[in-house]
Amino acid sequence: MKYNIILFLSALTCMGCNKDLAVNFTLGTDLLEVPCDGGVYTFNIESNTPTRTTVSYDDDNSGWIFVLPTYLKANGIIELRISSYDYVLENRSATITVTAGETSKSMKIVQFAKPGVFFDNPYVITLDSGGQYPVTVASSGAWTASVSAGDESWLTLDKSTGEQGETVTTLNVEPLENNDRRDATVTVTVGEMMEQLHVSQGYGTVIGNLMWSKCDVGEPNTFTSSPDIRGLLYQYDSKVGYQYVENDQSTPNGYVTGAYAGGDTWQEANNPCPPGWRIPTSDELSSLIGNNENKKFYWGWWHAMQGAYIGSVDASSATPEDTKGCIFVPMSGRRTWQAGVVDISSTVFLQSITRPGHNWGRTVYQIHWDNNVYTINDENNAAYAIRCVADVPE
Repeated sequence: MKYNIILFLSALTCMGCNKDLAVNFTLGTDLLEVPCDGGVYTFNIESNTPTRTTVSYDDDNSGWIFVLPTYLKANGIIELRISSYDYVLENRSATITVTAGETSKSMKIVQFAKPGVFFDNPYVITLDSGGQYPVTVASSGAWTASVSAGDESWLTLDKSTGEQGETVTTLNVEPLENNDRRDATVTVTVGEMMEQLHVSQGYGTVIGNLMWSKCDVGEPNTFTSSPDIRGLLYQYDSKVGYQYVENDQSTPNGYVTGAYAGGDTWQEANNPCPPGWRIPTSDELSSLIGNNENKKFYWGWWHAMQGAYIGSVDASSATPEDTKGCIFVPMSGRRTWQAGVVDISSTVFLQSITRPGHNWGRTVYQIHWDNNVYTINDENNAAYAIRCVADVPE
């Protein structure tokens, strides 16, 4: 939303003499109160001498006001672009100062905190073994919390009410008794406003100090339903997935081909992993896989699907019933950057977010049916399956 503010600056010149310019300011207001949604505010400056506008912030929370332009030669319009503000406990403030010559006038800007509730982590990924998970609830008023219907048998809260301010409530999660997975929501209500906390269990296997997803990414922000189901294939920094079709020599609709240099990394807005999960780095994949001298992978079967068990020196004896702490990744092939056709089907690819020293591609690990691993660097427009990773919850 755009707002207009009238700020008058008048410059009085001593005519016919050599005295310094005398400048008088008349500001229409010395306080601007801004809602949490932010907005664009403009004001007029009337002056016959150049002016300069600066911003000073009252705490470390800076950069939320953009002034355009900062300098005027005479009369003109200043625009303030104020970002939205999601925190719920404290307002934030800054001071706008307009200076002409040696004279300055200031206007205080106060942006109100967002009414409602804020979580330090809105997506809690829990262990199959269950456990206790503290969550900080910051609220602008008294709040109540409830667990989604039918999920109270495995998820409870030690505190279901709280007052204004910050409160730590603990999620008590029961162990998962099978290889299934489950989701629940905790709804926190403040007056007529509410926010939801999302809790999941059964989606990952802890290997080392990370949690690896048990399944590929299917449709954007979702996992496939089973480890032996192939996910979609994704180009670098893209949230558009393409089907794997064995020996398909056609280019899918919308598939961008050719080589190009992209940005420095995979942008979060284009992350195909479900919320709370991310694409692994090259170092993380290297630690997971090992190497040809110290293998932590083995080619095998998940019922009728071939692929690789990855993540343990005991991978050679892993089965669907006893994975030996491994994840299973189905063979999936890739789609090429030149034409988008499927090739190298009898292999497992694991793509990373890591650039190989340039922005034309990323590092990819290939585990072949001959039980060897290879490292390749492939172009941005080549498409691969994605296996996600998350930090182990504390």
